[in-house]
Order: sequence, then structure tokens, then C-alpha cells
Amino acid sequence: MSLTQIWAKKTVFVQALVTCVGASVGGGGGDRMKSTINGNNSKALTYLVRADNKEKDNPDIKIRLARVCLSQGWKIRAEKPLRQVLEADPANKEAMKLLSRCV
Repeated sequence: MSLTQIWAKKTVFVQALVTCVGASVGGGGGDRMKSTINGNNSKALTYLVRADNKEKDNPDIKIRLARVCLSQGWKIRAEKPLRQVLEADPANKEAMKLLSRCV
């Protein structure tokens, strides 16, 4: 994997994290913060889906994706990434706790 590919993967993941927590980093961060505070998680969802596609084995991304989905009331959409986390790590307490909110 080239350095450019590694950087691209990390950039998408950082964008997802920044959007999820509503932090302001560099230009445009304030818009992300306002969107998150106002309950608009569409940007977070976009970044997380992109990050999940690039890093399919990353449980942190899957759990954050599930949280955003649950915050929108999308229980069915949240269930898939949580089940994937539990397939890889059946003892993941956070995934179990969030999955219990899906049923």
C-alpha cells in the first residue's frame, strides 16, 4: 500500500471522527460542529460509511456508524455493523449493549 493510500484512509477516518464529536479542525469544522449539535448526522454518516468501506475490519468505525444510525432511529441499519463487530469479537461489550437497542 502506498503512502498516498494510507493517508487517504486515515483522512476519511479523521473526518468521520471530527464530524461525530462535532470538533472543529481546520476550515469548515465549525459547520460540522453546528450540524452535529443541531442533530444533523448526515455528514457523519457519509464519512463513516466511506471510512467503513475503506477499513472493513475496524470495529471503532462500525460502532460509531451504529451509534449515528441509532441516534436517527435506524435500528435495522445499525444492526449490521454491530453484528460484524461481534463476529470478530464476540466479547465486545459496547457492541452487545448497542445491539440490545436494535431489537
